[in-house]
Amino acid sequence: MPSQIEPYCQGDLDGLCGLYAIINALCALCPEIDEELATTLFRHLARHMEGRLKEPMPVIAYGISATSLRLLLKRALRFTSKNLGVEIETTEFAMARRNLDLRKLWRHLSNELGSGHVAIIMLRGASHHWTVACSATETTLRLIDSHDRKGLVRSRCTISDTHSRFQLSE
Repeated sequence: MPSQIEPYCQGDLDGLCGLYAIINALCALCPEIDEELATTLFRHLARHMEGRLKEPMPVIAYGISATSLRLLLKRALRFTSKNLGVEIETTEFAMARRNLDLRKLWRHLSNELGSGHVAIIMLRGASHHWTVACSATETTLRLIDSHDRKGLVRSRCTISDTHSRFQLSE
C-alpha cells in the first residue's frame, strides 16, 4: 500500500457542485446562514431533486443542468424567505446575446459583483463545474468555490467552445 495517497474530496467524483454553488451564493448574501441552516437547505434541495427525478443518478454522476439549477435556486430562495425573512432578487444574464465577447462579459461582472451581489457561473471546457463569483477586477474573478478554486484569470477564460480553457456559460 502506498505511504501517501491523495484523497478524493467532495466534488471530485460527483456532480453536486450546483447545489453547493446555490448554498455558497446564499451564504455570501446572508451571513446569518450558519452550518445548521446550510445543512438543512442542502437536505431540502436534495429531497426536492429526489422527488422530481425518477432516477437521480445522472445528476449525481453528471451534474446539474442550467434548467435544474434555476429550479433549485427558486426553491432555495423560497426556503431563505420562509426561514430568514430575507427576499433575494435574481436576474439572468443572457450569454447568447449578440456581440457578446469576453471583455464585455467581464466588464459586466466587474460592474455587478460585490456590494451585495454574486453570480452563479457554469464553467465548461477545461472544467465542468458550477461556481460562485463574488468580485472581479480587470483580470481576475474571485470565487467562492466548493472545490477550493480561489479565482479565475481572464486570460485562461473564453466564452467560445474549448477544451483547454475555462468557458464561461449559462
